Amino acid sequence: MVPPAGYIRRSASMLVPRSETKQRRASEARYDAILAKIDGIDAIAITPGAVSAYHLYSVKLDLSKVTCTRDEFIKLLDAEGVPAAVHYPRSLPNQPAFAKHIVGQDPCPVAAKMADSVLSLPMHHGLTDQHFAVVDEALRKVLAAVTR
Repeated sequence: MVPPAGYIRRSASMLVPRSETKQRRASEARYDAILAKIDGIDAIAITPGAVSAYHLYSVKLDLSKVTCTRDEFIKLLDAEGVPAAVHYPRSLPNQPAFAKHIVGQDPCPVAAKMADSVLSLPMHHGLTDQHFAVVDEALRKVLAAVTR
């Protein structure tokens, strides 16, 4: 038996309280303000007209402006108390499941390039002013140390 639509909507709304999504969206705005003042790292743009729940806050490290890899940058942030992470280390065509279907050149070179430069900053509904201060300071310190 298929549950009624109202039951599905009500059940789904219980998975993540709207207040938590609202708090993550406020955190996104805080991160955007921090990154707007820092050269070498940018927020990933959201498709116009789309709305994000900000399960992740992904950023793109401008590898042309730094002397390290994305993974080295993450280690440096971690040493400053910021647990950044890589959630998607490969572009879709470079996933092992697709290897037998890709012949010749990578069909998505932009996606492959992004996979080498994208990382996620800490994101959850409980971020505080102190969290943002630590992330801001760490980003500035690490980027100052690795900027070309």
